[in-house]
Amino acid sequence: MEEIVNLKKVRKIYNPGKTEVVAVNDLDFIVQDNEFVAIQGVSGSGKSTLLHLIGGMDQPTAGEICAFGKNLGEMTPKELARYRNKNIGFVLQDFGLIAYRTVEENVAMPLYIAKESNSKVVEKVNQALDEAGIKDLKKRKVSQLSGGQKQRVAIARAIVNRPGLILADEPTGSLDSKTKDEIVELLLKLKRAGKTIVIVTHDESVAQMADRIMYMRDGSFVDQK
Repeated sequence: MEEIVNLKKVRKIYNPGKTEVVAVNDLDFIVQDNEFVAIQGVSGSGKSTLLHLIGGMDQPTAGEICAFGKNLGEMTPKELARYRNKNIGFVLQDFGLIAYRTVEENVAMPLYIAKESNSKVVEKVNQALDEAGIKDLKKRKVSQLSGGQKQRVAIARAIVNRPGLILADEPTGSLDSKTKDEIVELLLKLKRAGKTIVIVTHDESVAQMADRIMYMRDGSFVDQK
């Protein structure tokens, strides 16, 4: 299988030289194409930091991160922004949506950043909304939606640019059990369609849906299933 992500001896230290916090500690990690990987661990174990590093939102203190055949450490800020826009779909626990905008406006944001034509924006937004099962909500403002609907909007936004990798940070953490099951099924549907997914979750039942579970403690992997 093709490697999508390869981390080699990656370390992330906050406040270096002062009261140092080692968030990620000499980590090796490979994610294969079309793999669904769950990462678990207590709060502060480095899970979210790891996602931010893979997504190019943060830079490692040491080590090498390669994704889609490119070394992130060799990219300029503009190249990293392009990498995130083209290759990464982010799904957050708090949704990260603009409440006063409509569903379709929120989903279209990555396409506007990529400077897609208006016709392509309409086509791709409709496709993403259809895949997320919320095409009927496109004209509704985010402030009028339930938690589950907001998470579907966030997922539609994450996939609208057809990224190769979806990074989900506690995507079911604020949802009731029925809505959680619906969101997990949507993620599995994306996996079956060929997407690669790395998910951070405290929920054991969600993690069990993954191909592989990695357990983190103090910035390192301590076990896997």
